[in-house]
Amino acid sequence: MDDDDFRRIWRFPCLLAVLAFITSCRSGQESSVALPTPNATSIYKKTVQSVVGVRVTTWRGERSGTGIILSSDGLILTSNSVCPIDSEGIKVWLKGPRRLHASIVGTEPRYDISLIRIKCDNDLKTIPIGQSSKVQIGEAAYTIGNFNDSIILNDEAALSSGVISGAYQVPNEREGSNYVGPVLETSAAVGIGMEGAPCLDAEGRLIGVVTTNYSASRRLGLAIPIDELKPVIESLWALWPGK
Repeated sequence: MDDDDFRRIWRFPCLLAVLAFITSCRSGQESSVALPTPNATSIYKKTVQSVVGVRVTTWRGERSGTGIILSSDGLILTSNSVCPIDSEGIKVWLKGPRRLHASIVGTEPRYDISLIRIKCDNDLKTIPIGQSSKVQIGEAAYTIGNFNDSIILNDEAALSSGVISGAYQVPNEREGSNYVGPVLETSAAVGIGMEGAPCLDAEGRLIGVVTTNYSASRRLGLAIPIDELKPVIESLWALWPGK
């Protein structure tokens, strides 16, 4: 065997190895990149009118987050970490944009929620309510809200898709949240300004409310199941004297 024969034989397996490496890299990229699902656009269109930006002033300073429209006449659910009982100058940004002043209906720090209300012309689009008890791990999930003040500054809610990646009990308070109890963990993005944002199922129904408590070990967002919050919301509304 001369040198040319040796080089030809050596080049062939090397070429195969290079091709195999390129193929594995490409397949790895395809499996690791989350491609948008066809359903994401319809979820956005279905729910974007039902989420709002919320900004309040407290003795700690200004803070902002997301709110969820529960009634056509202006009842809005948000996070207690955004809108505590001592909040003043509560402003709400609707799609349009429209900016309105809001008043507090009630707060429940133990469940990290606040109810606020705006005065409007009964034309608000409400978000459909789902059943968190029927959610299974691995099912599609979406978050939509005022990420980085996107609603307040740009009149655009930010949408993210993922899955329900866990369902378990949070044993202690963390990151400013007083909530301790069952949560839904999601791989859909949760970030600054998403406190109080809805966690949605594959049909765009509300199954949880994003809390500032989070999965410390996995760095994934947590939502308080809506089934846990329904009686609390009803109680806050029943106790409000301004009805």
